[in-house]
Amino acid sequence: MARPAAALPIALVLCALALLGAGPVAPSDPPSPPAQPASGPGGAAAKWESIRQVLHDDPDDNLDYWTMEPRGWTSRTKDRPDRLPTTFFLHGYGAMDPVAYRTWIDHIVKRGNIVVYPRYQANLYVPPPTYTDNAMTALERAVRWLRRNAEIPPRLGDGVNLIGHSYGGAVATNVAGRAVAAGLPKPASLLLVNPFVENAGYRPPVDAMDADLTGIPPGTEFDCIVADIDAPAGRLGCDEAWSRTRHLKPGKRNYIWMFGDDHGEPPLAISHRGPSIATPTDAFDWFGFWKLGDALTSCSLDGRNCEYALGNTREQRWMGAWSDGVAVRKLDVFRKPPPCPPGTQAYGC
Repeated sequence: MARPAAALPIALVLCALALLGAGPVAPSDPPSPPAQPASGPGGAAAKWESIRQVLHDDPDDNLDYWTMEPRGWTSRTKDRPDRLPTTFFLHGYGAMDPVAYRTWIDHIVKRGNIVVYPRYQANLYVPPPTYTDNAMTALERAVRWLRRNAEIPPRLGDGVNLIGHSYGGAVATNVAGRAVAAGLPKPASLLLVNPFVENAGYRPPVDAMDADLTGIPPGTEFDCIVADIDAPAGRLGCDEAWSRTRHLKPGKRNYIWMFGDDHGEPPLAISHRGPSIATPTDAFDWFGFWKLGDALTSCSLDGRNCEYALGNTREQRWMGAWSDGVAVRKLDVFRKPPPCPPGTQAYGC
């Protein structure tokens, strides 16, 4: 009597059908990038619901500046603060209007900070050697205005936090070096993103940073970011800032390299324009620029979130995870300028 054939495992049947052309096996969707964290440095939680932005117009447009103050206290967990930290935000070349950094500025202000945005160049033809002087004049006027007119007074006695992108990175560094001597609040922290100092392809070549930066107080907290794909500025700005700030305390400054990651869709691509609205708001903002800026502010002024700001910690390096749980390529953090990573497209490598 014939015995019945044993049933084939279902997985083998499906594989055989696929090989025989019975139909392709549907591929799974590629993983998606991380979302913004709900809270913490770089997170979505906001204590204020709106912003009051004022353009302070000067007959000399090179001296214009904006002030941005939070409005509409939303937190029910504690009383509204009676003073607010202040950030000086120095824009990149040609980004004369704060709309260029709208998402980042809105994030900073709604977390409970005053932002001052000096124009420093009326147009693209203003000579670069005037930028820092223009910014200094505008910032001095902004501080006087805020002391007299801010709805919630600025917290200036502990210092201010400076953020600079591209050419604004050089200007921010110069402002940090000149601030104390000029009677401005001292820099509590300094965040440079893809700072520009010079590019041999530009004519005439320029050196955008002051040669003497010893006016920056030794305790200033300092992060400098290099984007792995950055042809205009590359690594030279961070290299020069590093060599000119040797007097800063070693544990107070980090040299940071930021990488793209194509593990999922859409891929995460980093470039010179990363902090601006010219690129999508994504993990580079939430876990990179915004996180480091938030953490430097709270660490330098209140001793909070320091593990996100400095020290080559897991929290500082972390860039979120793809939807399949794979970590986005983390920040590389150093205490001195590193060798160029293999395959980098950063100018100067």
